[in-house]
Amino acid sequence: MHILGKTALSYGAIATKKFALHNLIHTTQYDSMAWRGILGFRTSPRLSLKGKRVWIVGASSGIGAALAYRCAEDGAQLALSARSTSILEEIVHALEGSQHVALPADVTDMPSLKRAWKKLSAEWGVPDVVLCCAGIYQAPRWDHFSAQEQIQVLDTNVSGTLRILELLLPEWKARRSGLLVLFGSFVGLSGARGALAYGASKAATRHLAESLLLELEPHQIAVQLVTPGFVDTGMTEGLPLRMPMKLTAPHAADIILAQLGRKDVFEIELPYLFVRAIKGAHWLLPRRWFLMLTERFHLPTQK
Repeated sequence: MHILGKTALSYGAIATKKFALHNLIHTTQYDSMAWRGILGFRTSPRLSLKGKRVWIVGASSGIGAALAYRCAEDGAQLALSARSTSILEEIVHALEGSQHVALPADVTDMPSLKRAWKKLSAEWGVPDVVLCCAGIYQAPRWDHFSAQEQIQVLDTNVSGTLRILELLLPEWKARRSGLLVLFGSFVGLSGARGALAYGASKAATRHLAESLLLELEPHQIAVQLVTPGFVDTGMTEGLPLRMPMKLTAPHAADIILAQLGRKDVFEIELPYLFVRAIKGAHWLLPRRWFLMLTERFHLPTQK
């Protein structure tokens, strides 16, 4: 019995260590903050959203909608914008708290944004945090190529952010505070099949975020860039391609909020190991090898 008891304890200890290792691997592959803790780096605190006024643009679906629910749970006061009034109102009614507002707006239409901004300013003033989640994807059709379709992607994903900045920056510069969060993509790190304007728009978003980080720092305005891999949203639903380490939208929202407003974090990569692997391969591998590696999960091309 004594030997059996020791054996059982040994197996129990091994099982416990395996479980702990599994949890460690599961956590670190998604979240860079876990790696910082393991390596002993000191980290700045995340932004508390309790009582903060947060404007989420592109809040009707995907990561934007998931962020709305998570921000409300954290005590934020939300303004939600997208083109669909009915969907926004459904989300507002489902959120915790009663101080939220639906602000229908189209980021490609400046008068629409100005109306939303006027209503927002009248109801509860200037937001403390703005999350620019609005984005669309349209695969290029090479047999009947439409420049307008690809321009629409660029207009929504890049010019839409610039229109928001036109409204937002004078107020934030005057009060010397604010947090702007832009949404890029791992597809913006290099060229990819099927991602003509979409990839270009996400590369532009990265450049825009890095430039704004430098330009706005003297005005005490913080900028962060979210770089997602594959996230289970309406945009990726039904795409005929491999999606390694795909996240759900709520999981992605949790990772974003865990790093939101940290002074030592500019880029929020999710899943962390996937995005880092793509970056490493992009820099280290010859171009042809890198394209061969990523070909297996390129976006589809419409013929």
